This record gives sequence, C-alpha cells and structure tokens, in this order.
Amino acid sequence: MKCRDCEKWGWGDDEGTPVWGWCWKYTSCPDPDIDRSCPDFSPKKPDIFTTFSTLQAENKKLRAELENYRKGHREEAISTLTPLNEWVNRVRELDELYTKLQIITGFTVEQLLEMFAAGYTLEKPDYSKSFEEMASLAETTPPNEPLTLEELREMDEPVWVACKPIEGGNGYWCLCQHGHIITPAGSIYDVKEIPHWVFYRRPLEGAEDGNV
Repeated sequence: MKCRDCEKWGWGDDEGTPVWGWCWKYTSCPDPDIDRSCPDFSPKKPDIFTTFSTLQAENKKLRAELENYRKGHREEAISTLTPLNEWVNRVRELDELYTKLQIITGFTVEQLLEMFAAGYTLEKPDYSKSFEEMASLAETTPPNEPLTLEELREMDEPVWVACKPIEGGNGYWCLCQHGHIITPAGSIYDVKEIPHWVFYRRPLEGAEDGNV
C-alpha cells in the first residue's frame, strides 16, 4: 500500500502487530490506498523482509556517510566510523550481496522488496543435493576439453575446476549458471573475472573420482 500524500511505503502498527504498507508519516498522513480492513490485505510480515529492509537502510546510511566524506566533511564522517574506513568495506559487502541476489533470483533488490511487501517469500537455496549429484556424475560423450568462455555462458550445469599444483588437490565441482560460477563455499564469480581458472565438463583422469 502507498500513502496518497507522500507515496512512501513503511511499517505501521495494527493493534500491536507490525504491518508493512503504512506510510512512514502514518500519524500525519493516514490515508492509504487500501484500508487495513480490506480482506485482500495480509498483515503477515515476510520473514526475510526485515533483513533486506535493514540492509537497505544501512546501505543508504553508509552511502550518505561516503558522500559526506567526499564533500570534504572528513572529520564529521570519520568520527562516526569505528574502525576508520569501515564504510568502504560495508558498502562493498552490500553491493556484493545485492549482486548475488539478482544473479540467483533474477530480480533487483527493489523488485524483491515489492514482492515481499505483497506477501511473497523466498526459500534459501539448497545446493547440497546438487553437489551430491555432481560427485556421482558419469562420464559423458563430449570430450573433456577446457571449456571456452562462450560455452560457460551457455551452460547451466556443474563444471569441474582444476586446481594448480601449488594449490594442492586436483580440483572441485562448481555450479555454472550462464557465465556465473558458484563455488561450494557460496562465492559467486563472473567467468570474465577469473580467466586463470580452467573449467571442464568432468574431473580429469586421476582426479580421484571427483574428490578434492
């Protein structure tokens, strides 16, 4: 719901229950498009929304501090940070989180927030089954040659990344989703950013049946 006056979304209170949809200026602008007694309006708060809402607010605050710093108000900006330059890492972390969300879900953060406000929820991805299936993949017909950038961009399946001798081990499975690599640790990379990684359709000979 949006307030007709200020066109903003926000949290309100419905008899002690937090309700998404009321204007931030609820006390001075109580005129939403949909009355809270409307049967189509669900006051249920999506579990994941609080996290995204908090991150978005923190991102806005940190970016404001960064802008303050750039304008020359360095002492004021630095005085709010512990330790110094904390905002640099925090903004970077938030940007990386938003990028990962868009890659995995296909939606921007703004679109996700609107979906959550409408009552939709997202389940946490479970890659455990996928990785178990990777370990038992049988050899396929295509030759096991290093995959090209074009092939990786077209793939939506597991790929084997070979380790360099200095790294130890033989390699490990990753998920390739149209040019984006998801490692077992959950890190996501664009294949253009890791040209030194070599990917194959399956483990190389002598790779101990796909184990690291």
